Amino acid sequence: MRVRALGGHQRGARRASVVAVGVASVFLCSQLLGAQAAESSQIGVVVTRLDSAGFPTQVTWNQFTRTYEASGSKDRAKSSQLPLTDGLVRTSDGMKALPVVVRTHYFLDGQEVTAKEISGKSGDFRVEWNVINRTQRTEDVNYTDSSTGAQKTITAATFVPFTVELSGLELPDSAFDNVTSNGVLGRNGANNASTAS
Repeated sequence: MRVRALGGHQRGARRASVVAVGVASVFLCSQLLGAQAAESSQIGVVVTRLDSAGFPTQVTWNQFTRTYEASGSKDRAKSSQLPLTDGLVRTSDGMKALPVVVRTHYFLDGQEVTAKEISGKSGDFRVEWNVINRTQRTEDVNYTDSSTGAQKTITAATFVPFTVELSGLELPDSAFDNVTSNGVLGRNGANNASTAS
Protein backbone atom coordinates (compact mmCIF):
# COMPACT_ATOMS: atom_id res chain seq x y z
CA MET A 1 0.00 0.00 0.00
CA ARG A 2 1.18 3.49 -0.73
CA VAL A 3 -0.13 6.61 0.96
CA ARG A 4 0.83 9.96 -0.51
CA ALA A 5 0.17 13.36 1.06
CA LEU A 6 1.09 16.72 -0.43
CA GLY A 7 1.18 19.62 2.01
CA GLY A 8 2.28 23.18 2.68
CA HIS A 9 5.09 24.39 4.95
CA GLN A 10 2.91 25.12 7.99
CA ARG A 11 1.61 21.58 8.05
CA GLY A 12 4.82 19.55 8.09
CA ALA A 13 5.45 19.41 11.85
CA ARG A 14 2.06 17.92 12.68
CA ARG A 15 2.25 15.53 9.75
CA ALA A 16 5.27 13.65 11.10
CA SER A 17 3.81 13.05 14.55
CA VAL A 18 0.51 11.84 13.10
CA VAL A 19 2.21 9.44 10.72
CA ALA A 20 4.49 8.08 13.44
CA VAL A 21 1.47 7.34 15.65
CA GLY A 22 -0.44 5.83 12.73
CA VAL A 23 2.40 3.57 11.67
CA ALA A 24 3.13 2.50 15.25
CA SER A 25 -0.41 1.13 15.45
CA VAL A 26 -0.14 -0.99 12.33
CA PHE A 27 -1.10 -4.56 13.04
CA LEU A 28 -0.09 -7.61 11.12
CA CYS A 29 -2.73 -10.31 11.42
CA SER A 30 -2.31 -13.83 10.19
CA GLN A 31 -5.14 -16.29 10.53
CA LEU A 32 -4.35 -19.91 11.26
CA LEU A 33 -7.24 -22.35 10.89
CA GLY A 34 -7.34 -25.87 12.23
CA ALA A 35 -9.51 -28.50 13.81
CA GLN A 36 -8.89 -30.32 17.11
CA ALA A 37 -11.41 -33.16 16.76
CA ALA A 38 -14.88 -33.91 15.41
CA GLU A 39 -16.43 -32.48 18.61
CA SER A 40 -14.67 -29.14 18.53
CA SER A 41 -13.27 -26.51 16.22
CA GLN A 42 -10.46 -24.05 16.74
CA ILE A 43 -9.36 -20.78 15.18
CA GLY A 44 -6.09 -19.10 16.07
CA VAL A 45 -5.07 -15.57 15.18
CA VAL A 46 -1.57 -14.18 15.61
CA VAL A 47 -1.54 -10.37 15.97
CA THR A 48 1.84 -8.67 15.66
CA ARG A 49 2.42 -5.04 16.53
CA LEU A 50 5.15 -3.41 14.44
CA ASP A 51 7.42 -0.42 14.98
CA SER A 52 7.76 2.42 12.47
CA ALA A 53 10.23 0.41 10.35
CA GLY A 54 8.06 -2.73 10.31
CA PHE A 55 9.94 -4.80 12.90
CA PRO A 56 7.83 -6.77 15.42
CA THR A 57 7.55 -5.30 18.94
CA GLN A 58 4.75 -7.48 20.36
CA VAL A 59 3.18 -10.80 19.36
CA THR A 60 -0.17 -12.00 20.73
CA TRP A 61 -1.72 -15.44 20.16
CA ASN A 62 -5.55 -15.41 20.29
CA GLN A 63 -7.16 -18.85 20.39
CA PHE A 64 -10.91 -19.43 20.02
CA THR A 65 -12.34 -22.91 20.63
CA ARG A 66 -15.92 -24.10 20.20
CA THR A 67 -16.84 -27.46 21.78
CA TYR A 68 -20.00 -29.20 20.63
CA GLU A 69 -21.98 -31.18 23.22
CA ALA A 70 -25.44 -32.75 23.38
CA SER A 71 -26.72 -29.72 25.34
CA GLY A 72 -25.29 -27.23 22.82
CA SER A 73 -21.96 -25.60 22.14
CA LYS A 74 -19.53 -23.87 24.48
CA ASP A 75 -17.08 -21.19 23.41
CA ARG A 76 -13.73 -20.48 25.02
CA ALA A 77 -11.26 -17.73 24.21
CA LYS A 78 -7.68 -17.43 25.37
CA SER A 79 -5.12 -14.74 24.63
CA SER A 80 -1.44 -14.83 25.48
CA GLN A 81 1.67 -12.80 24.73
CA LEU A 82 4.40 -14.73 22.97
CA PRO A 83 7.98 -13.93 24.02
CA LEU A 84 9.88 -12.05 21.31
CA THR A 85 13.69 -12.00 21.06
CA ASP A 86 15.55 -10.37 18.17
CA GLY A 87 12.49 -10.67 15.92
CA LEU A 88 11.99 -14.37 16.71
CA VAL A 89 9.06 -15.81 18.66
CA ARG A 90 9.73 -18.32 21.43
CA THR A 91 7.48 -21.39 21.05
CA SER A 92 7.39 -24.82 22.66
CA ASP A 93 9.35 -26.03 19.59
CA GLY A 94 12.07 -23.38 20.01
CA MET A 95 12.63 -19.97 18.43
CA LYS A 96 10.62 -19.38 15.23
CA ALA A 97 10.56 -16.60 12.66
CA LEU A 98 7.21 -15.00 11.88
CA PRO A 99 5.81 -16.29 8.57
CA VAL A 100 5.28 -12.78 7.18
CA VAL A 101 7.81 -9.92 7.07
CA VAL A 102 6.72 -6.28 6.78
CA ARG A 103 9.10 -3.44 6.01
CA THR A 104 8.10 0.23 5.98
CA HIS A 105 9.79 2.80 3.74
CA TYR A 106 9.27 6.58 3.95
CA PHE A 107 9.96 9.00 1.09
CA LEU A 108 10.04 12.79 1.17
CA ASP A 109 10.24 14.51 -2.22
CA GLY A 110 11.34 11.21 -3.78
CA GLN A 111 14.22 10.54 -1.36
CA GLU A 112 13.99 7.71 1.18
CA VAL A 113 14.15 8.99 4.77
CA THR A 114 13.60 7.56 8.27
CA ALA A 115 10.43 8.23 10.24
CA LYS A 116 12.36 10.63 12.52
CA GLU A 117 13.64 12.66 9.55
CA ILE A 118 10.08 13.61 8.52
CA SER A 119 9.43 15.76 11.60
CA GLY A 120 9.07 19.45 10.72
CA LYS A 121 9.27 18.84 6.98
CA SER A 122 6.75 19.43 4.21
CA GLY A 123 6.57 18.20 0.64
CA ASP A 124 5.56 15.14 -1.31
CA PHE A 125 5.45 12.40 1.34
CA ARG A 126 4.98 8.71 0.54
CA VAL A 127 4.86 5.58 2.74
CA GLU A 128 5.30 2.09 1.31
CA TRP A 129 4.73 -1.17 3.15
CA ASN A 130 6.39 -4.25 1.64
CA VAL A 131 4.91 -7.57 2.76
CA ILE A 132 6.82 -10.81 2.17
CA ASN A 133 5.27 -14.25 2.72
CA ARG A 134 8.12 -16.49 3.94
CA THR A 135 6.19 -19.77 3.92
CA GLN A 136 7.15 -20.82 0.39
CA ARG A 137 8.21 -24.41 0.01
CA THR A 138 8.52 -26.81 -2.89
CA GLU A 139 6.33 -29.89 -2.67
CA ASP A 140 4.44 -32.42 -4.78
CA VAL A 141 0.88 -31.35 -5.60
CA ASN A 142 -1.67 -33.97 -6.67
CA TYR A 143 -4.54 -32.99 -8.96
CA THR A 144 -7.02 -34.41 -11.45
CA ASP A 145 -6.47 -33.39 -15.08
CA SER A 146 -9.76 -31.79 -16.20
CA SER A 147 -9.27 -32.97 -19.80
CA THR A 148 -8.47 -36.64 -19.18
CA GLY A 149 -9.67 -37.27 -15.64
CA ALA A 150 -6.26 -38.78 -14.86
CA GLN A 151 -4.55 -38.22 -11.52
CA LYS A 152 -1.33 -36.24 -11.92
CA THR A 153 1.44 -34.97 -9.69
CA ILE A 154 3.62 -31.93 -10.24
CA THR A 155 6.30 -30.32 -8.12
CA ALA A 156 5.40 -26.71 -7.40
CA ALA A 157 6.06 -23.80 -5.05
CA THR A 158 3.31 -23.49 -2.45
CA PHE A 159 2.56 -20.81 0.16
CA VAL A 160 0.37 -20.63 3.25
CA PRO A 161 -2.22 -17.92 2.46
CA PHE A 162 -2.35 -15.05 4.96
CA THR A 163 -4.60 -12.08 5.52
CA VAL A 164 -2.52 -8.97 6.14
CA GLU A 165 -4.30 -5.80 7.21
CA LEU A 166 -3.11 -2.25 7.74
CA SER A 167 -5.57 -0.42 9.94
CA GLY A 168 -5.89 2.65 12.10
CA LEU A 169 -4.11 5.08 9.78
CA GLU A 170 -5.83 8.47 10.06
CA LEU A 171 -4.46 11.55 8.28
CA PRO A 172 -6.09 14.80 9.55
CA ASP A 173 -7.03 17.47 7.00
CA SER A 174 -5.19 20.03 9.17
CA ALA A 175 -1.88 18.28 8.39
CA PHE A 176 -2.39 16.56 5.02
CA ASP A 177 -3.48 17.72 1.56
CA ASN A 178 -4.21 15.68 -1.58
CA VAL A 179 -4.09 12.26 0.08
CA THR A 180 -4.12 9.34 -2.37
CA SER A 181 -3.75 5.60 -1.83
CA ASN A 182 -3.62 2.41 -3.86
CA GLY A 183 -5.55 0.82 -0.99
CA VAL A 184 -8.94 1.87 0.39
CA LEU A 185 -9.18 5.60 1.12
CA GLY A 186 -12.09 6.99 3.12
CA ARG A 187 -13.14 9.66 5.62
CA ASN A 188 -13.48 9.39 9.39
CA GLY A 189 -16.82 9.83 11.20
CA ALA A 190 -16.25 13.53 11.88
CA ASN A 191 -15.33 14.06 8.18
CA ASN A 192 -12.15 15.93 9.14
CA ALA A 193 -9.52 13.31 8.24
CA SER A 194 -8.70 10.80 5.51
CA THR A 195 -8.40 7.16 6.51
CA ALA A 196 -6.33 4.55 4.70
CA SER A 197 -6.43 0.78 4.85
